[in-house]
Amino acid sequence: MAHQVVVCWSLHKIAQQFDINTYNATQVDKAHRIPNRNPNKNEAIVVQFKCRVDRDAWITARKKVVTNDAAFSNGNRKRIYINEHLTPYYKSLLWKTKEHAKLKGYKYVWIKNGRIAMRKAEGDKNVYTIRSELDLK
Repeated sequence: MAHQVVVCWSLHKIAQQFDINTYNATQVDKAHRIPNRNPNKNEAIVVQFKCRVDRDAWITARKKVVTNDAAFSNGNRKRIYINEHLTPYYKSLLWKTKEHAKLKGYKYVWIKNGRIAMRKAEGDKNVYTIRSELDLK
């Protein structure tokens, strides 16, 4: 129980720094840290929200640059990232898509709502959704 309180406290501090004024602990269905093999890295926090609107508020706010020190006053100047949690399959597919995009001259690769997408240039209207390695061919 104490671990969950620490995670909720951390989320509250992070929400303040990202200017997510609508955050409330009751919005969270589940939250936990993912153990890390590297002792020099902080453990990631995975959060499952009860409502997609609350999740989207965090995803939208992720563009702001926030450091660990800003949120927790701990001297750690590493950036806090907000990302979608991916299955190992999609994590691998995203990596392969980025490699493919680099080779083929695509400038943008991103994930939105668990879907991998890419396009060649900023004004390009052709957005390709990648569901498997076959889509890269």
